[in-house]
Amino acid sequence: MKNDCAKTIGALAFLEHHISGMTYITNYILQKLYSPSLLALMIFITVVAAVYFLRDFFVGIYLVKIKEKLSIYKTRFLHWLALFKSLNPKNNLTAHGLQ
Repeated sequence: MKNDCAKTIGALAFLEHHISGMTYITNYILQKLYSPSLLALMIFITVVAAVYFLRDFFVGIYLVKIKEKLSIYKTRFLHWLALFKSLNPKNNLTAHGLQ
């Protein structure tokens, strides 16, 4: 969980840095170098960065949920495995009078 939080905070810091840098570049381009192709490129890069952040964020949440479910299923499987082993007279200590 710590690793997921660190990734999320890192992604937020990257996004904030990217947005502040893009704001500076946008102001410079609009005031000095107005070029539609550069503006389109900036918008594209901003959208890609946002999509990357959202993908990383939601995939992280999804993976944490899957890990929790797998842990639950593993526990259930081991419980049932122990139960079935105890039903086998060879593995059952009470059948041999050892318990």
